[in-house]
Amino acid sequence: MAAVSREWDFPNTPDSIHRARTAVREVVDDAANAETVEIVALLVSEVVTNAFRHGSGNGPVRVRVTVDDAIKVEVRDSGDGFVPAPRGSAQDEPGGWGLYLVGSLAKEWGAESDGGTRVWFTLPL
Repeated sequence: MAAVSREWDFPNTPDSIHRARTAVREVVDDAANAETVEIVALLVSEVVTNAFRHGSGNGPVRVRVTVDDAIKVEVRDSGDGFVPAPRGSAQDEPGGWGLYLVGSLAKEWGAESDGGTRVWFTLPL
């Protein structure tokens, strides 16, 4: 299979969470099994939600997916960045599970601040 890469800019609004999940799902649907597609969709939702909630709100949320020998998703926003830390709130508190899920389900992941925030993750095909 030839490498496939797609990129979108979504407005920094709540409806972009669904739009990003749907767009990425369409790209990975033919390349991965159903379970992997569902995991990718979940993780995209979590990372785009974080970009919407914690980014600066100035500018779009950029989502890129590349399917080659693995699936790589990158989400960029114009926020100040952050240093990933272990989940701090009580286990029964709602919210705050996004990066925990990314760390648990992705093969690799990372967060970088370089004039914005970029969170990425990879999953095997």
